[in-house]
Amino acid sequence: MHVRERREGAARARALAEVRAAQETGHDLVLPESLESEKFGIWSATLGYVYDFEPLWSVVPGVGGAFEFALFDPDLEPFYGHRSGYGFQLFFRLSAPRR
Repeated sequence: MHVRERREGAARARALAEVRAAQETGHDLVLPESLESEKFGIWSATLGYVYDFEPLWSVVPGVGGAFEFALFDPDLEPFYGHRSGYGFQLFFRLSAPRR
């Protein structure tokens, strides 16, 4: 039984990692009207952590944080002033219990 408790505790904390490559239109990036239909590349990487608490009623509350770093298409530099960006987020979530 002790091993099972350790496994359950370890399963509640998880690391997150994601790498993305996307094509966004000038419209999505709020660029001038003449560029609305052009597509621009954006590449990003996210690292984070989520901790799930004990279930409450029929949901599992969780808390986490993530850091993201992004590289933008060189053609976007005149609009953003640089080719990269970063951000950090803290979040709370509710999810269904695992079975």
